[in-house]
Amino acid sequence: MPTGRSPAQRASLTGPQRAQAHRLSFGAVQRRRTLDWLIDAKVRNPAALEAPIRDILRLVTYEMLWSDSVPVPVSVDQAVRLAAQIPGAARRIGARRGVVNAVARAVAVDGAARLAGLCDDTWERAAVRHSMPDWIARALVTALGHDLAVGAMTAANAPSESVLRWNALRGGIDDLAAQLPPAAVRCAPPFEDA
Repeated sequence: MPTGRSPAQRASLTGPQRAQAHRLSFGAVQRRRTLDWLIDAKVRNPAALEAPIRDILRLVTYEMLWSDSVPVPVSVDQAVRLAAQIPGAARRIGARRGVVNAVARAVAVDGAARLAGLCDDTWERAAVRHSMPDWIARALVTALGHDLAVGAMTAANAPSESVLRWNALRGGIDDLAAQLPPAAVRCAPPFEDA
């Protein structure tokens, strides 16, 4: 029966914790192909990974390589604890924890270097680097040429710009700008209404 509260509210997450959870979950989905490439290199049989374990590994890998807000040992520890919460027999819990611990630590050792060394000189490598399905990468290269296609793939993973439109009927623009962090304010001249 629905409680009317979001999962974040039920977990009593603070604003910054919700923001971090959002960044991790969105990032793990956005970078799924690249994350799987990093993870699969550290696993003997990637197809044998249980789906919840793969998801945990995606989250911890994203957190270690794309987020600098949490130290690596803390990220690994949180992932291991999360793996222990997956229901199952006691012996499976230990095995899951061991897999998450070993793979996360192995990715932590050379994941950043592997990412830095991943070039996008072919559409196949560009697809992995920019976490694009093969068919999209191939279609972009065919339609735009290699350089423009790589630019499009790069732009697809860039954060979007946030825009705030000032309403003159609700107060002065200086009052609005004063409420925003200084680095966030870039005022453009107002447009005349058509």
